[in-house]
Amino acid sequence: MSFLKNKKKRNYFALSAYIFIFLIVLIGAKYFIQKQKLKNILKITSTVQVGRVKYKVFVAKTLGEKKQGLMNVPQMPRNYGMLFVFHKKVDYPFWMKNTLMPLTVLFIYKDRVINQINMKPCKTPKCKFYEPFVYYKYALEIEQNGRNLIGKKVKIGGLS
Repeated sequence: MSFLKNKKKRNYFALSAYIFIFLIVLIGAKYFIQKQKLKNILKITSTVQVGRVKYKVFVAKTLGEKKQGLMNVPQMPRNYGMLFVFHKKVDYPFWMKNTLMPLTVLFIYKDRVINQINMKPCKTPKCKFYEPFVYYKYALEIEQNGRNLIGKKVKIGGLS
């Protein structure tokens, strides 16, 4: 009788281990698939280093790319972002229409972050405009991380 109880315990343990391993593989696969989908939606074309952190970025140069931004992107891998490139100094506001994740936008002029704003997702028809109150040449949207990056040195990789 003791033998049967031990066998049942071993079976439960083995089943639990298989389920645990399956869940880990499933979560890893989901992350990998989302990362691949994101790469297919937005092409990584440059890097931006802010302080010591290097971001892989999707560059928005055209008006259409800037309007689309990160709309309907469910999540971004860590240290990824979207760089908005302007050919002159601008002070355009940003908004979060159909953006599904909280973002921080860094406003960059010359080689420094001159302002940053934490923005909330907006899924309603009327969305808040986030005014930078500075003139900038680049804006970098990244995942919110709670760090103050104003004044940090910025290096932008080759823009193609």
